[in-house]
Amino acid sequence: MKKLFILLTLALSTINCSQDFKSSDMIGTWNITGMDAHVGDIAPAILEGGKKEAYSTVYEFLENGKFKMTSNAYPEGADGSYELNLESHQLTMRFKGSQDPNEITETYQISDLSNNTMTWTLKLGEMGSITFNLDKK
Repeated sequence: MKKLFILLTLALSTINCSQDFKSSDMIGTWNITGMDAHVGDIAPAILEGGKKEAYSTVYEFLENGKFKMTSNAYPEGADGSYELNLESHQLTMRFKGSQDPNEITETYQISDLSNNTMTWTLKLGEMGSITFNLDKK
């Protein structure tokens, strides 16, 4: 029983250590490679359109807290700023699209961030949430 407790403690410590994020891991160009929507009654055609848009999205995060996003919806790109809270594992991005004068703010909960992969979730309140997987180019 004592050995089981020690093994369980070591396993939990390893998991907790692997969740330490470094802001330097964020820097670079990222492609969305996966999307899992946990939303209510949304028509499958709308979800497929959302996935198509998501898979076209590329983010470039710079060291100075700025980023650029390009996608089918923003072919000319959208520039913005980001804040990565290493304690809460939250990423907040603020940007303006070329066709919308209002600033858009999105906050994601990051569950994985390494040198090459990142997973974040956008919470949509009562509607549910969407989880994105990203790979670094």
